[in-house]
Amino acid sequence: MARKGINSTHKVYYGRARTTRRRLLIGLLVFIVLLLAAVVGFFFLQEYIVATPEGFRFEFPFSQPAGGAEDPASSPDGQADAPEDPAGTPDEPAAPEEPEEEPESFTQAIEGDIAQVGDANYRAQLLTQAQQSGANTLVFTVKDANGSVYIPTDSALANQIGAVAADASVAEGLQALRQSGMHLTARLSANRDNLGARGMRDSALQTSSGAIWLDYDMIPWLPPSGPQTAEYFGQLAASCQQLGFDGLLLTNVGYPVRGRTNLITTDQNADKAALVTQMVSSIRSRVPDMTLAIELTDEAATAFSDANSGQVVNSLKAVCDQLVITADTAEDSTVQSLRSVVETQDSTCRVAVSLPASANPRSTERNYYLR
Repeated sequence: MARKGINSTHKVYYGRARTTRRRLLIGLLVFIVLLLAAVVGFFFLQEYIVATPEGFRFEFPFSQPAGGAEDPASSPDGQADAPEDPAGTPDEPAAPEEPEEEPESFTQAIEGDIAQVGDANYRAQLLTQAQQSGANTLVFTVKDANGSVYIPTDSALANQIGAVAADASVAEGLQALRQSGMHLTARLSANRDNLGARGMRDSALQTSSGAIWLDYDMIPWLPPSGPQTAEYFGQLAASCQQLGFDGLLLTNVGYPVRGRTNLITTDQNADKAALVTQMVSSIRSRVPDMTLAIELTDEAATAFSDANSGQVVNSLKAVCDQLVITADTAEDSTVQSLRSVVETQDSTCRVAVSLPASANPRSTERNYYLR
């Protein structure tokens, strides 16, 4: 019988221990790899975890609907967000709405007598006249060319020169008119001022001899450069505002254009236009909330500049709200020419027309004063 050798087909059994250890090692390696993958995946995916009322869920960018809108369940209140404007982009803020422009208010005015304003019957007649004329404003002369002041005022200069001639009932009458819904405009003769120039002699126009210059009506003038001129007018304007006036109409503004003006030496070589504009600006600064109107000379209204008076349209329109031209009708060609110069895109100033009472324009789109 032959012996079995090493080359025989007999298989040698090594046992199960070695196979089991190999399987455990492979399993351990797979577990470690999976654990590392889970850790890495958690940190990578945590920004996509979304809390919902039903629990937690993953929400990836590629799963979002077009436009990036959120799922209704992810909103805090469980409601779907309002759809965005398709014309815009999510990152662009909505354009702010432009505020609606307030309709422009126009001055349609008739003249009243301030000496009678304390009379209730007169006020009733005046209001009826205003209604019939379509007017929304009443104009009262509070200082005339003589220099008399017809309103109560605490102006130190007005009381110093004895210019106040106001009736005690004026304030109550003006208040009653305001309560009726009417606007009030105060007309002041500015630089043509008899009492003011004589009472403040250092501020009056003078001749070479030092005498006070007088116009054809023997009335002196206060120059815009006078040391007390702008202060005096500013004090009176402030008093008008305190009494309820919301408009101020200045006449005789600047230097005289009638009379022997060649005898005037005050401001003879000065820049009159600059001095007039500076005076008006100073008055405006005292009453910034009042509508300020300037009555133009005939030369300034037609040629847009008056070297004698110092009125220059382009300078004055920058410091006041209205420039007033005297005409027979609102359709006068001079009115239209002035409007083309004054009412430009860079200016808020408007043209107003001083019309005869018989004109009765009844227009709600024009500024006018019936004289």
